[in-house]
Amino acid sequence: MQPLNFDVPIDIDQFGLTSEQLIGTREREVIRRFWDKKRQAVLDLGIDFFQPFTREHQKFLLSTEHEGALLGGNSSAKSWTAAAKFTAIMIGRHPTIKHRTPCAGWVACEDFSLTKEGPLKALLTLGSQYIAEFNQHDKIIKYKNGSEAQLKSFESGWKKFQSAAVDVVWLDEEPPEDIYKECQLRTLRTSGYIFTSMTPLEGMTYMYEQIFGDGNEKKYIDTYIISLFDNFTLKEEDIERTIRNYSSQERDARIYGKFTQMAGLVYPEFRKGKHTIPRFKLSGDYVVFTGIDPHTTTPTAVVFLAAVSYTHLRAHETVLDLVCRLLLEKKKTNKDKSNVNQTIPLTTQDLHCQ
Repeated sequence: MQPLNFDVPIDIDQFGLTSEQLIGTREREVIRRFWDKKRQAVLDLGIDFFQPFTREHQKFLLSTEHEGALLGGNSSAKSWTAAAKFTAIMIGRHPTIKHRTPCAGWVACEDFSLTKEGPLKALLTLGSQYIAEFNQHDKIIKYKNGSEAQLKSFESGWKKFQSAAVDVVWLDEEPPEDIYKECQLRTLRTSGYIFTSMTPLEGMTYMYEQIFGDGNEKKYIDTYIISLFDNFTLKEEDIERTIRNYSSQERDARIYGKFTQMAGLVYPEFRKGKHTIPRFKLSGDYVVFTGIDPHTTTPTAVVFLAAVSYTHLRAHETVLDLVCRLLLEKKKTNKDKSNVNQTIPLTTQDLHCQ
């Protein structure tokens, strides 16, 4: 079968303007009308009529790197573009990636309800001429050439991503780091492909570090960035109304698809994947402390600390604040051990949280 045509039908570079600068011009309205017709053809006939909006969309589609990411603002067509790349590989018609078929693929997002409304709709629409069956019970798309795509959710946990080798993985939005690592392992033996389509709303996460490293230079993941303005099917009034709803802190991520540190974090260097651990049940060997710092004009601070009885836990005075001062001594008598689960309230003299 012939490779799909992923050429850009209207190159906006000819106008000497960016997609954002085209807002309010006559050219933008002409482009929108063209893409309205193109969009209907894709909805009716599938991937044979799919083409990218911009050069950046196209670069992501044609990239042959084994790990990739398409960062985009909301409604920037990032998911449909990623769905087109996934479908093209699965049916063996990708213009630049010549992977064996039939192949096994995974499509994953935050939960199954989102999969149904987002990625699944795009996959079924684009693959309408190439899909033999969609098994709703097992959540498997079976293609006519024998390829199969399994739908998965991040909420099921990383253990559900342990399996045999997989050829291609599409992650819709940023997955937990442990799931991403499992996907890397699953594509290792097949020399397969992993790509993520996401709006970076979680701040400077592990994904930022994978892409930019320590010096704002691309490190591991081949990355392309698109904006809300790059979706030429959107009407200008809808774009303006959407933008008004975003705070100044949200705009970089939700409009331009850029990583940004959302305001409000006391410790901007905090990383969820690095500084948190899975929940676990406390055993009887732990002493639990509760500290409360009430305030009438600012948020009340509450902290819970737990330590095994033989642990010395200290927190020291820093340059900025006295954070807390605790010392847990090893229990020496049975009487002490009987109080091991007691919750001990601390005064602000014992524990001060800013």
